[in-house]
Amino acid sequence: MPTALAAVLLGGCATYHAAPLPTQPDLAAAPTNAGAPVKTLSLAQAARRAVADDPTLRAARLKIGIATASLYEAGLIPDPSLGYNFDRVTSSGPGLVNAYSAGLSADLHWLFTRGDRIDAARAARLQQVLDVAWQSWQTSERAQQLYVQLWSLQQEATLLERDIVLYRTRQKRVEHALQRGDVTLNTAAADLVTLTSTEARLAQVRESIIDARSQLNGLLGLQADAHWVLQSPPPVTLLNSQALTAALQALPRRRPDLLALRAGYRSADARYRAAILGQFPTLNVGLTQASDTSGIKTEGIGITLSLPFFNGNRGQIAITRATRRELRAEYQARLDTAANQALALAARLHTIDATRRTLETRLPELRRLAKNADRAFAAGDLGGASYVDIQSSLIERELEAIRLNQQHLDGAIALDTLLGHVPTGVPAKASGV
Repeated sequence: MPTALAAVLLGGCATYHAAPLPTQPDLAAAPTNAGAPVKTLSLAQAARRAVADDPTLRAARLKIGIATASLYEAGLIPDPSLGYNFDRVTSSGPGLVNAYSAGLSADLHWLFTRGDRIDAARAARLQQVLDVAWQSWQTSERAQQLYVQLWSLQQEATLLERDIVLYRTRQKRVEHALQRGDVTLNTAAADLVTLTSTEARLAQVRESIIDARSQLNGLLGLQADAHWVLQSPPPVTLLNSQALTAALQALPRRRPDLLALRAGYRSADARYRAAILGQFPTLNVGLTQASDTSGIKTEGIGITLSLPFFNGNRGQIAITRATRRELRAEYQARLDTAANQALALAARLHTIDATRRTLETRLPELRRLAKNADRAFAAGDLGGASYVDIQSSLIERELEAIRLNQQHLDGAIALDTLLGHVPTGVPAKASGV
């Protein structure tokens, strides 16, 4: 019997397996598709790969397994207790035998709180799932914004490289003209300052490109120096006031972080109910069988009832009540903040869009003026200082157009997330809504 009992008790036991930590980074040298290297990624493809391959997000998904295990643990029935006592007779006397007592007992108090504890664990698991979904949304948003930033920086670099070639050609002409005495030293110095300033700006842009690419590659699970070609980001359309109002009204039903807070509130509410039920006396029931030293055998039942005079689970009731109150206030604050952020960003985007459109109507005229200046300068009808001013003005306006377009795309991407629209690259089944 002892062997059989040991086999029963140990048959379902878990065993330990070592899991050594990794010793090297797990980053790919380039994006791949079915094992083949990929040279070009669109904005949607980059966002999709970030959601799938971001190392931080992969680690966060494992937390769902912990919450699932906690739900499993909440539904388990407590083990009963088996007790056995043996008393050997050490005195001599007629009719004396060894005494023993055996008993099987179980705590039944869990029956009162089991349902609420399972509800709390189930809501906590849902909260974890929604938290991971919200993290996926933020990863997609961050990947898209980095993609747009990298694309814009590359456009700036191309523009500055083109203008540096122009300025260097101009500088050579000015040097020859200075040697002939056709221009003053001040004009030559002004041209050199403009060239040097533009070269410094290009160096800064190239550093920013390296930084943006390394951050984006990190989200894609790639090495920081992995190179691939970007495609032009698709244009975006801003919401009108009616669509914005409808999206704000649906906000509590769409954003995973708000849904996660609601699930957390339900979990706290269930724990509060369990704490209230926990104030009632605990009940322990047991069956016993015994034999005393005179050989008289007895069977009985034992009931142990706690008396909640001093504790009465009052501490847990106070903690769970305060927790539920705090979560309610946190949910209201998050909802208010989300609505205000969305309204402010929508207003800012309309201002940026108006400025961007106005500049777009001015750029063709500035480009025509710059071409005319090229011809006039080549013919000797335009001075070097005026020529440089015109070209510099065009460069600044084109750079401003690139920055405004980046701000417009960044804001539209962020507004979609704020309003609870499923971001690019996030599967619908994993969106949390």
